[in-house]
Amino acid sequence: AGPTPFRLPALLSELRARALQPNEVTYTAAIGACERLETWAHALALLEEMHTALLEPDARVWIAAMYACKNGSRWDLALVLCSRLARLGAVIGA
Repeated sequence: AGPTPFRLPALLSELRARALQPNEVTYTAAIGACERLETWAHALALLEEMHTALLEPDARVWIAAMYACKNGSRWDLALVLCSRLARLGAVIGA
């Protein structure tokens, strides 16, 4: 079975239990899954978790989180993420 919104946090916890630390690639994949599953709240939680883990999300992560918000009909949050990404100096669409 594919990822479900409720299994994503458990999968990341399982990595930690096996003494493996999620990295930028892990979070990018997880947030990308949130985008496809339209689970904006999980995407935002994972984005916050990246910051807590002192991992720097790249433009792909921000864009995936924006699309998760858009796909979940949370345009307001997608626009907030877009402005944060712009403040970081990333060029969208590049």
